[in-house]
Parts: sequence; C-alpha cells; structure tokens
Amino acid sequence: GQLNGVRGGGRTRIYKEDPENIRQLTQWGSGDRWRNMSRVLLNESEWWSPRQVPNHPIQGMAFVMATTEYRLPNIIMDIAEDIEGRGEYTYVARRISKQKQMLAKDIPVTHAPWYALDPKDPRMIGYDYCTPDYVMGSLLIDPTLPRVSSHLYQEGQDLLEGYPALTSQNRYHGVVFASDVNARVVPQCEGLANGKTYGEQQAVQHKNVLLVQRHAKAKTTGDMRVIWGGKGMRSRLVERNGWFILKEGKAWLGVKGFSRTKLNTACGSTWDNDVILRMNDGKAPVAFVAGRIKDFSDIDAFTKYLQGFAGKLENGRFILTEKSNDFLSLHLESGALPKIYGKPINLNPDMLFDSPFISSKHGSGLVIIEKGYRKLKIDMGF
Repeated sequence: GQLNGVRGGGRTRIYKEDPENIRQLTQWGSGDRWRNMSRVLLNESEWWSPRQVPNHPIQGMAFVMATTEYRLPNIIMDIAEDIEGRGEYTYVARRISKQKQMLAKDIPVTHAPWYALDPKDPRMIGYDYCTPDYVMGSLLIDPTLPRVSSHLYQEGQDLLEGYPALTSQNRYHGVVFASDVNARVVPQCEGLANGKTYGEQQAVQHKNVLLVQRHAKAKTTGDMRVIWGGKGMRSRLVERNGWFILKEGKAWLGVKGFSRTKLNTACGSTWDNDVILRMNDGKAPVAFVAGRIKDFSDIDAFTKYLQGFAGKLENGRFILTEKSNDFLSLHLESGALPKIYGKPINLNPDMLFDSPFISSKHGSGLVIIEKGYRKLKIDMGF
C-alpha cells in the first residue's frame, strides 16, 4: 500500500541513517524514489526543471519517463489517487526470499553471487494493512531458517537452504501516515557494520497490530529501537501504562516494549536523541497497535482500546493477548514460526497477490486489477 506516493509495508535493504543526522532521520519519505517516479507518472510534478538537467540526455528517471509513450492505465491511476475510496483492506503478497539447495556443479555461472531463489516455497510474506490514514506493514519470515551464503560454489561447495544476504539484509517493518510524506514510525535494530544488519528481526502481524523482535541469531545487529521519524513526534507522545501513544493526523499509534521475564511488564526504554527510542532490553518484543480517529475520538478512547492488549510468557514464547485471548506470538529464541490466534503463519499461500484491487493465483500467470466497474487483466502466461 502507499499514501501520497510513499510506499508502506515491509522491505529489505533499507539502510540505517546516521543517528546524529536528525534531518536525515525525519526526511525519509521526501527522498523515496518510488514516490518521485509516481509524481511524474501521475502528472503531479513537472518532469523537467533546471535542477533535473542530467549530464547526458538519456540519464535521469524523469527524462526516461517523459520520452517514452508509456502511460499508466486509468484504473491504476484511480487506485493510486483515490485514497479515501480504497477504504480499509489487507494486501498479502508472496515474496521470493528463500535460497534453495543447489549443487555447486549445477551453478551456471562462475562469478558471484548466484541467487538460487525458490519460487515454489518462498518463505516470506509481505503483509500490509491499508487505511486512508495509515499503512502498517511487515515482512513475515520463517525464523528457523538460517542465513546462508550465495558465494560458496566458487569454492566448490553446494548452496544451502536459507535466506541469502539479498533478502535478509536490513529488513524493514512499520507504519507510514497520510499526514505527511515523512511521517513514519518503525522498529529498527541498530546496525553494527556500516548500518547493515542481516536477519535483523522476526515479526507477526494481523491487520492493525504488529509484533516484532530482534532475531536471536541476527548478525551485526544491535539493540531494538523505535524510530519516531516525523517532525516533533517525541514532543507529542503521551505515555500511559508503558504505552507510548501518538496522535498523527487522523490516526493513533500505541507502541510498547515488553519484558521477556516478567508478566505484562514494560521493558523500559531510553531516548538516544529526539527520534530514536532504544529499548532497555535490546531483544524485547515490541508491539505496535494502530487506530483511526474516526473509531477512537480521543486519547482516552484509544487508551481503553490499548488496555485490552497484554503480554504473557508461555512455552518459550511471548504472547500478545487481546481481551485475554491469545492473539499474536513469537518464539523468544526464534525457534519456531510466529502464530496468529494459536496457529502458525502460512508462508506458502495459494495467492501470489491477494487484495481487493489486485489478485493473482500463484503460478497462473494471470493478474487481475479491479476497482469499481473497471477491470484490467494481464496475462503473463503467454
């Protein structure tokens, strides 16, 4: 999902900003390449200006877009621009992520890396919950799979099953808001090697609730932190019962880090600066709960909603309960699949894309895009 051209949802290879550069931390959306491209495609920005003159006439995204005959189909433009009309919905997509086992002698190249990705069992899901006021999204993975190399065949060794650097580096989850292109709140572990982390987090999400934790076997990964990446967010936070509560535009967000040893207890946190909130327990599970002003008219109403969520520890798991019922859970040592309502998540769904506006059954080659009376079918099965 996207708001104002800023893509929400989970991503990989989102590198850490300089913690000393507050401006950089709060200007993330303005530099989003997809947003900049969409503004040209949707006629929201002139494709040319003196500042965009490149050194060569075919360089520069805006020049390329302006000199082709490609135009977005009307239905795509309608979906992109009609934020209110899209309403609330869930978008789930299979994300090819897992490297399959492959014999070194079968690798068709000699250079590195070679990514033998497995489309039949990808082991990653992109999950977005989209509303006109915010998008909350995550990448759901199999935390039991190891991080693996995609270079070993150069030494005569076979490729192993697991997540290569391409799909394990700097995984990203969080919330973007409609109020401003730079308004976002994300869980982000500290990068200990030039801002890079590998296998950083595990997560589970259902609609407007996200639970994340630093992966037990993450590489070059430090403490769990929360990035409050919108201007002035820290000054607007209200803390109640361990929940940090933010009103952003027409949305609410509650964030709480939980203890791994005490029942329903906050782990505590410390501010690194005006943007970065560091959990006192770097491996604490952290819950994000979002809401809309139309459903919760004031902070008291939203706080009452948050009070329905609690944390408990059972069989090596942290379980976030809702109204005393098991809701979302993560294995604290990353030793089992996350669960929703007591059932392990499905990382191999039948649908490649699954939402009210775009759908495709895996392997069919047929993508259906629809909104209102419009329908566009794209057959890639030839």
